[in-house]
Amino acid sequence: MREVPFAKVESIGNDFVLIEAGALPEDRYADFARHACARRFGVGSDGLLVLAPGLIMRMFNPDGSEDFCGNGMRAAAAYALERGWIEGDTFQIHHRDRLVPCNRLEGGFETTLGIASYEPAEVPHRHPTPLIDSPLAGVTLSALSTGSTHAVIRTDAWPESPHFEALGAEIEHHDLFPERTSVIWAWPTGDRQISIRIWERGAGETLGCGTGSSAAAVEFARQWGPGWIEVENPGGTVRVWASLTEPVRIQGPGRVVYSGHLPF
Repeated sequence: MREVPFAKVESIGNDFVLIEAGALPEDRYADFARHACARRFGVGSDGLLVLAPGLIMRMFNPDGSEDFCGNGMRAAAAYALERGWIEGDTFQIHHRDRLVPCNRLEGGFETTLGIASYEPAEVPHRHPTPLIDSPLAGVTLSALSTGSTHAVIRTDAWPESPHFEALGAEIEHHDLFPERTSVIWAWPTGDRQISIRIWERGAGETLGCGTGSSAAAVEFARQWGPGWIEVENPGGTVRVWASLTEPVRIQGPGRVVYSGHLPF
């Protein structure tokens, strides 16, 4: 048993336990994620962030699977800023196979996620051609990656429970998606404004998702054209530069909530 130092961080209600690399051996990260993220028996969070000096970040879902995380990068940047690891207003975060450009903004950060992809191998999914406005499980959806995989369902209003949970789990685990998928319900609420409800792979419903906000914005950019789109998550709002041909950028907050030690 050891006492693992951690920080609780969040962005638009998407909350994370953050530990510094070296706090645990790498082969224990997935186990610690399952332990720390448990909302009844651990700290409780939507994921585990592991951050090293040099701004090298990994993210693990509550089920121990590793993923790419948009909100997590801004939350980690807030922690790194407090630790004195960031100098100046422009920096980069090494996250999975990407070097993500970041900028400090008043009240938050902007990250550049790269160009969204509908290509089957990059989402990934097993259909031979891109899934765009395609029928699946009784709904019409599009599957794309903005660093993490998403199935976006365009709808007219907030999807009601228990249909939302049942369909989210069904599509997440559908045979078409070999690595599972998050499911984002999205609907227009104003001029270049949308709202979303989020079912995240490995986590279930969450209050916010950065890559999911980006995927939903890109879907609406197919109709509205490129530009800034405001995305209201249940936990807060982000701004997304959405385009089919240019790198997606997302602006939003990130903050450190508290710190402590967790027995493990």
